[in-house]
Amino acid sequence: MHSRIQFILALTLIMFAKTAGADQVSSDQPSKPEMEIEASLLTHGYQDWSVHITRTGRAYFHYSNMNPFGLISGEFFLDPDILMSLAKEAQAYQFNELPKEIKPALLPVHAPTYSIEIRLDATRHSVQVFHPAGLDQSAELDRFSAVWDAVWKQFPLKPLGVLTSQSTRTR
Repeated sequence: MHSRIQFILALTLIMFAKTAGADQVSSDQPSKPEMEIEASLLTHGYQDWSVHITRTGRAYFHYSNMNPFGLISGEFFLDPDILMSLAKEAQAYQFNELPKEIKPALLPVHAPTYSIEIRLDATRHSVQVFHPAGLDQSAELDRFSAVWDAVWKQFPLKPLGVLTSQSTRTR
């Protein structure tokens, strides 16, 4: 009986040491951020695009077109490394420091609206770009566009980029 108790105690100590060691290893690794992204383009009557990327990497894609009328939607599963990459892109381009709205002085009623909202850990920041064709080139627009392109490059169908839309304006 005494040897059985010693065996159980030794086994318990070994299990405790392995668990403590595993906890130490995982605490040395950087924790992955809790992140969620929503991005959309509303063209007010012709096309609407949206994507919602959840913290688990599940992404919901939606596209609707008015002429010809149709809808395309899908569900994608993004690798955790892609989520980390998107978080790094947002930080590199200082997304959280962008103003909530980027818009020209004169705003047409039916101008396209680009929108991104990023929730990263405890912070939430959203930015809307109204009528990029009416804007002059700026660092803020470039930063928004870089994050926009990083989000949408994950999907097989994607709307025009912010700067692409701007370069098609008539002068």
